Formats: sequence, C-alpha cells, structure tokens
Amino acid sequence: MFARHGIQNALRTRRRSVAFLLLMTLLVTLLGTSLGLSFALQETLRQCRENYSTIGLVEYLGQGYPSTARVVEDAGEVLAEFESRLDRSDPALVDWEPTRMALGYTPALESLTDYSVLENRFALVIRLTEQATRRIKGQDPDFYPLLDPDGQLVWQWGTGTPDREVKLPYYYANVVETLFSGERLAANQPVLLDVQEGSSADLSQDYHMPSDTIWKAGHYYLVQGIYTENTLLGPSYKQLCPEPYQANGVSLSQVSAIDITRPDGTCAQLDGSTDIEAVGRTFQVTSHSLTAQATDRPADLLPFQQDELTLVQGDYYAAGSKSCLISQTLADDLGLDVGGSLPLSLAVREDTLVPYSYWNSQGFDAQDTYTVSGIFSANEEYDSMVYIPVRDDVDMTVNHCSYTLGQLQIRNGQAQAYVERLQQQLPGSIQITVYDQGYTAVSQSLEDMLRMVQIIAGVCLAVGLGFLVLFGYLLVYRQRGVGRTMIRVGAARRNVHTYFLFCAGTVALPAAVLGWILSRCVGLGVLKLLELMLENSASAELYFSNTALAMQRTATEYLAAPGWGILALIALATLVLALVSCLVFSVVSLERRHKRRRTRRTAQGARSRSLKGGALTYARLSARRGGFRSLVPVLAGICAAVLFCQLTGTVTRYDHQLMKLRSDSSVQGFLTDIRGQSTSGLALGDGVVEGISQIPGVADVTYLTTAPYYFNGFYRDGKFAGGPGQREQPIGSFAAERYEDELRSGPKLVFTNSLKGAPEFLSRTSVEVEWLEGYDESFLAADPTLEIDPNTGHIVKDKPPENRCLIPTDMMDEYGIRLGDWIWLETITYPYTNSNDTQIIQVAFRVVGAFVQTGRANNIYANLDMPKYFLDLSMASVYEWSTQDLPGGTILTRGGICMRQAYSGATFSIPSCTDLTSVKQALHDMGLSEVGRISSIRNFVIINDAAYLTTERAAAQRLWYMQHLFPVVYAIALGLAYLLAFLQVQSRRRELRTMRSVGADRKTAYWSLYWEQLMLAALGAVLGAGLCLALGWGSRLGLGLTAAFAVLWLLGAHGALCRANSRHILKNRREVE
Repeated sequence: MFARHGIQNALRTRRRSVAFLLLMTLLVTLLGTSLGLSFALQETLRQCRENYSTIGLVEYLGQGYPSTARVVEDAGEVLAEFESRLDRSDPALVDWEPTRMALGYTPALESLTDYSVLENRFALVIRLTEQATRRIKGQDPDFYPLLDPDGQLVWQWGTGTPDREVKLPYYYANVVETLFSGERLAANQPVLLDVQEGSSADLSQDYHMPSDTIWKAGHYYLVQGIYTENTLLGPSYKQLCPEPYQANGVSLSQVSAIDITRPDGTCAQLDGSTDIEAVGRTFQVTSHSLTAQATDRPADLLPFQQDELTLVQGDYYAAGSKSCLISQTLADDLGLDVGGSLPLSLAVREDTLVPYSYWNSQGFDAQDTYTVSGIFSANEEYDSMVYIPVRDDVDMTVNHCSYTLGQLQIRNGQAQAYVERLQQQLPGSIQITVYDQGYTAVSQSLEDMLRMVQIIAGVCLAVGLGFLVLFGYLLVYRQRGVGRTMIRVGAARRNVHTYFLFCAGTVALPAAVLGWILSRCVGLGVLKLLELMLENSASAELYFSNTALAMQRTATEYLAAPGWGILALIALATLVLALVSCLVFSVVSLERRHKRRRTRRTAQGARSRSLKGGALTYARLSARRGGFRSLVPVLAGICAAVLFCQLTGTVTRYDHQLMKLRSDSSVQGFLTDIRGQSTSGLALGDGVVEGISQIPGVADVTYLTTAPYYFNGFYRDGKFAGGPGQREQPIGSFAAERYEDELRSGPKLVFTNSLKGAPEFLSRTSVEVEWLEGYDESFLAADPTLEIDPNTGHIVKDKPPENRCLIPTDMMDEYGIRLGDWIWLETITYPYTNSNDTQIIQVAFRVVGAFVQTGRANNIYANLDMPKYFLDLSMASVYEWSTQDLPGGTILTRGGICMRQAYSGATFSIPSCTDLTSVKQALHDMGLSEVGRISSIRNFVIINDAAYLTTERAAAQRLWYMQHLFPVVYAIALGLAYLLAFLQVQSRRRELRTMRSVGADRKTAYWSLYWEQLMLAALGAVLGAGLCLALGWGSRLGLGLTAAFAVLWLLGAHGALCRANSRHILKNRREVE
C-alpha cells in the first residue's frame, strides 16, 4: 500500500517528477559517458602495451658503414664489448638477440638467387683454336714539298707503309663444358682468352708467347676467372681473363688454369680432384643460395616489426621448433605452401660475407628439414631470405658480415630512458636506434585523453553526488511533514521509508534506463571524435623528419566504445546512490522530530522582534539562519572559482610552455642517400647546399666533400718516422682496378668548414680537440675573399696554403704521431680539367690538431677550400711551388687534391623550432626528396627532430584537448549554476507563499529572497576569487568565468522567483500536499 502511494505521489506531481527525470537522465548519461570512456581508454592502453613492439637496433658505426658488401673486421670485438656492458637484469630489457646469419642452400632451387655475387665469374673447360691476330692498316704514300738543286719547290710522293698482321695476346677458343658461369655459356660458344701476363701489351706490335707458357693451340684447359666484353676484333666476344678466386678474404684456389689435354690430344675426363672443379661446385651452390637468419622472435625482427614484411599465409613459428618463414616468391619457385617441407643446408664462416660462406672443401655446417609455418609478402630485398629458429649447434654470429650487431627487445614506454642509460655505458661507435611503432606518441595521446576524461568524470562525479544529495533533500526532506503525519497516524518507520523510496524510484529508475541507453550513444559519438584526434596526431607534419623513417601505427584499431555491461553498472550505481540519498534523508527527517519539538516549545514563550529594514533585512537574517541551504551558493561559488582558475591557468601555463619549447629547441638536418644511411659521397645537385643555406631559419651550414686515403706514414724533422710505408704498386689493369677499389674502401679525408657539423659528431654536444699552438677550428672555415671561377668552381690563380689537418687521437696513439708532424697519405684526385679520369697521388698534411673520434674509422679533417685549388698535374711547373722532397719521394704539401664536384655532403641546424615547419616547407618547395620518396631533386634530406616532435606533439595535443574539452566543462559548470539556483529557490515556494499570505506584495516577496541569493552568490564568488589570487591561481579568464557563474546563479534565482511569484496565491496554496 505504501509503495503504491509513493508511486502515485510521484505521478501526481508531474512537473517535479519530469524535472528530476530529465536531470537524473543527464547525470547518468554524463557519468556513463565519462566513466565508461575512462575504462575504455584504460583498456585501449592495455591493448597497445600488449600488441605494440619496441625494439632497439644496435649498429656499429665502423669504417665503411653502412655498406653490406664488406666484412666488418672488428665487429666481433665490438659485439663482445657491447655484450659485456649490457645489463640483462634491467627491468626495461625484455631480450637481446645478436645478428645470426648463414648461407642456406636447398637443392630444389633453380633460380639464381644471388646472381650478382658471381655475375662475371666462370669455371670452364675450353679448347684453344689459334692465336688471335689483327690487321693494322698501313700508311698511304703522302705528297710532300721538296727543294730541288736549283732551289725550286717541287712535290713528290713518299713511300708509305704496307698493311700488316700483328699477333695479339689473345687466343680464340670454344667452350667445351661449363662448370659455372654467371651468364650461361653454351657448349661450342666461341670466346676470347686473354693470355697476357704482367703489364698490358702493346696491341700495335706482335705479342710473343713466353717460352714457359702453358697456352697452346688445340689443347684443352680447365680455367677459372672473370670475363668481360671485347669488341677489338669486330664482333663482341666474351673475353675470358684467367684469375684465381679470392674475394673478401676467401681464397679457394691459387690456380687459374690447368692443361687437361691427354697425350693423344683429347680432353681428359674430370674426376673432381682439382681445385678449379671445387671452385665450380662452390660457385654453383653460392649462386643458388639463400640467406638464412636465425631468430626466436620473428615478429619483432625489424622488417616484420616495421611492416616491410607481412605474413600472407600461416603464422610465426615458436622458438626451438623446426619451422621457418619464407617469402612468397621463394614459395612460388619451390612450389611450397604452409606445412610444406624445406630441406636446408647451412654454411657459416668466420669473418666472411654470407654469399662466400660455402667452401666445397669444407661442406656445410648443418643440414635439416624445416616445416614452412608462414609465408611473408614478396619483397625484392628479402625474397631470398629464410627465417629459422636459433640453433644451439651452429654459431651464426661469427661471420661478422653486418654493421647491425643485433636487436634489443624493450618494454613499451621505457625505451627512451633505457637507451639513455645504456648509451652512457657504450662507446660512441655504437648507435642504438629505437623503433616503437609509434607507441610513445600513441600512448601519450591516449594518456592525455584519459587524463582529460578522468577530469571530466571527476567533475561529473562531484556534481552528481551533489545533485543526488539535493535530490534526496528536495524529494524527501522537504516533505518531512508528510512522513511525520504518517508516523502520527500509526505508520511504522519502514512504511515511511518505503513510501519515499518508491516515490524516488519512480523517477530514478526510468532515468537510469534512459541514461544507460543515451550514454552508449554519446559514447560512440565521443569515440569517433577521439579516433579523429588520434588520426590527426598520426598524420602530423613529418616532411623530412627521421620520425617518418619508421612505421607509425595508430591505436584506432584498439579503441572500443564502453560496453553495455559497464554502462549498466554505472547506471545501477547511480540509481542505488539516489535511493540511498533518499533513505538517509528519510531517516534523518524522522530522527530529528523530537528535538525540534522541544526547541519549538521553548521558543513559544519568546517574544518576537519586529522586522525592520524590509526585504534587505529579511534576506540578511534568512541567510544567517539558513544553515546548509545558505552554504550551497557560497560553496558553489568557491568551487567554481577554483575550478575555473585552475583550468584556465593550466591552459595558459601549457601554452607558454609549448611556445618556450618551440623557441628553445633546436634540431639538426643533413643530406643523405635514398636509404637514409650514408652522409658522404653524395652526388649533390648544383646549388642545392647553397639553396638550403639561404632558407630563413637555417643556420650553421656545414659543407663537406671526401676523398679516400691510405696512410703511408709520417715525417718528423724531415725524416720518415714511422708507419706501414707505401703499398706495392699494381701491375696490370685488373690489379690496378682492385688496388683503387681497396683504396676507396678505406677511411676518409674529409674537407669541411666545421668539425662540430660533421656527420660523425651530429649526436654529440661538443668535440674534444687538442690544438697545436696557434691553431683553432677557424683554420677549417672557408675564406670568403677567395675568387672562385663560376664555371669550374675552382681557385686557379692563388697559390694554395700549406696542407693542414686534424687526425683522431687513436691514430696518434697507434703510430706515435705528434702535433706538428707531417702525415703522408695516398689518395685519389681528378688531375685534368673536364675529365672524369682519376689519378692516385701522394700528399702530405701538417697535423695541427687531434680530436676524440666517435666511431672507429680514422677519418681525417682538412680545410674546405683545399679541393678548390685545381692543380693540373700535367704541368711540371706546378711542382716548383707545391711539393716538397721527402725521403718517400716527391709529395704534394700544398693542394694536390681536386674534386669534380664542390660538395658531397652537408649538414645544417635549425636553432629555433619555431621555424621548423617553415623550413620544412621551404625544403619541400625546393623540390628536395625525402628518404624513400623521390621528388624533382634527387637529393635526400633528413631532419633529426623525432625526439622534439614527440615532446612537442604530446604538449600540443595536451593543449588541444584542454582548449576543446575545458570549454565543455565551463559550459556544464555555468549551466549547473543556473540549474542549482533555480532548484534551490524553487524549493522555497512555501516560504514565498507564506509571505504573500500575510500581506507582502510581489515586489517585497521577490526582493526578500533575491537579495539573499545576491549576497550569498557574491560572497561565494569573492571568497573564491580571493582564494585563487592568494594562491597564485588567478587568471583573467578564470575570474571572468567566476563572475559569469555568479551572474548565471542570480539569473537562475530570478527565473525561479518570477515563475513562483507570477502565480495567484490561492493556486499556490492548492499545491500544498
């Protein structure tokens, strides 16, 4: 019965019930949306932590980096040093895997997967036919003038010379059998055999075979070497040049040819016993080989982690299994699918490149059959790769064929701090590059969103609790007379509680259901906005940024709307709290009845004072005696002031911090190759570097060009004082070519205008240099007074200054060099104008400084102007003023090196990141290319702004969230000001009715209550503003919003008073329950 009466009471007071229904629906919607999104974002962060992968690629910046075509001789030593300093117990480190590579071979493979390794080599059986000859046309008789005995000029014919045949150092031959050839040579195919030994022969004179030669017409030979094209004799022939196989430290045979002719003139049968046959079999395996890489974490390997490779079939294998991953191309070639079997033989050789790891005489190191667990996407760079689990029986780290020492698996979110700790323990020659798939940026964005949502949820929760208290107060405590009447007529307390709870539940239950549904809909809308924020953050301006070098994932795939279950729990919790609030007020209203009665009895005999001062006095006394009711406007004003000043102050503070970050931060940029690895030896277009230097915001442009060198030794006081000495000079064109190739693969002589801007030192804040007395870094700077020929870019009129240089301290310690000594170098120059021909020359430099190097390459630094002094070495007069006779011979000590292009590399800085976007736009407008993206100018630029962009983007996003979400909080707070004031004044209709009943006019009744609200609202705003100013939180916008809060509070009170005061007094009385 009491439950039914409670429901009927709620239904009879429709307006009140509808108002509370709407307000509670709004509350449930706000709480469900904010709390639900808070839980959803926390789940998204958890999903990102589990599904993102962070690795650190450990590379050795040794001599020749980043070439993949040379053995890294000291990589083993560097790897051992790295592992000795690696703290495997660090909680941020998940795993460490060194690079494990091996040659893999499977018999079923037919395509030449490594054709380029041996494309010009051969191992053949050939038969010589005859020595090649060449007809040289004779000189025709010429008609020339001659004086006769009488002194008269007469003309007569000369004798001329006849045509003649000359024997060449070549034999015509036919291919009998192919053991191996990079280009397939068919049987009986005619070829040309080069039989000359030593220096190149004069092809205009007869070539006579040495008496001890093995080459004879009609004989059969087993021969190996390299081949080229020869068009000397008319049609193009494959010219065979016998040469033992020796490359990258591998020597399979010292014999280049064997005569296998039997006494009867026939060809002997091959039995596999000769070294050349072994070379042929080695070549066959090498040219049909794969590259096997062993790893127990294939999904985290760089190409998979960066989505260069993706699985198109199957899945990753488990550590310790006999499974593998192969490319789609390889699967098609072998006819394999997931689950198929791949027989694989492995060969590993210490200090040997992978393609040269198999030697027929030593065989394979392991043979096994693997099950294909996954097939990855076709990629030309990785088509011949096979990924297998780590094997305990084969050490695949000993070949040292890569500058990549290995990979660190790091816990998400801890990479930056961990790498900083680790880098402090490592030498400068070891570089760690972090690839986190964009986790840092995504997690910061999500954490910022979560923080904002939690702030809004906290505000909604605080407002919601206040509303629920007000709900219980207005719905129950204001009807306490009804409860007392029920007690007087004999109703039990539980019946009274039941009455009020069902009355409240009639409003709260539908509100909870409606709020539950609406919070889901609003949550989906907010989720779309959050997805847009994340996509905008992921597509930020990344022109030329090193951030763009790595793959960036977004978290949108893990964003999910709050589930119906969690929203139902929030709605249910709100419903329960509303009922608890009503129950508490019901209990309180009944418990205080006797005390109030005694108090009133005591006061009955007291004499009432007359009310002087009218409405203002009534308002003042009412505010003093209002208790909790009077505290509400004051506390609301104080809380609003604190909220507004804190939020607006936070926005202002973050805005200032962001501006300071942009203005105080600086970044470095440099030109590089298409892969973003090499910083020198570039073919820079005309005017590119000069164009970059003219961009506003660009400073400290460092120009450089390089030449390879070989260190012969050093001189002190005019005497040779130490060093390896000059290398043996090559004989023959192929030996000369190899000699120059070895020179080019050595350390670099770097001509630059700044040591700090050199690529080697970009990651260092300073460079330690010991100078010869009287010298400093200014000797590197370009001389602006020199006149440069605009057509050639060379200085041709001035005598070059003395050659001076900076060398590494390690080089000084190794050879005992002192400051002031002369070092003797062998290097390459372009000796003739308008020619691309090179010449190896000997130069000397005075050592004027020594620096602590970053890598292990002994790069030497010299003045940028030196290569601009063009010396035509064909002019003997040059040596009169540019050379010095030293014991090692005539060595150039002034100039001597000329580059065909002005610069082969450059770096620059952007001192203030305020200009970063405009600089990037200017680089883009110039037509410069980004790594992997070719534009009109094929010169590539990288700006090292990843760390800055991560910090700046996080700060900018945080500010963006505040600037867009805080106004919502402001609007909610200002709306609540109006609503709370309206409800509070609306609840005093009985008081207004009583004043009208005893004769007060509408104006007096209005001002009696309005003055009270004005005083309390003003007091709350003033106290709140004063508190914020005292604590240093005050801001102009915050104080303005506090004043707006007070104004809206008064507007709410005005609206409620006008509505209640406009009704007839008898109508007001009929509303009394």
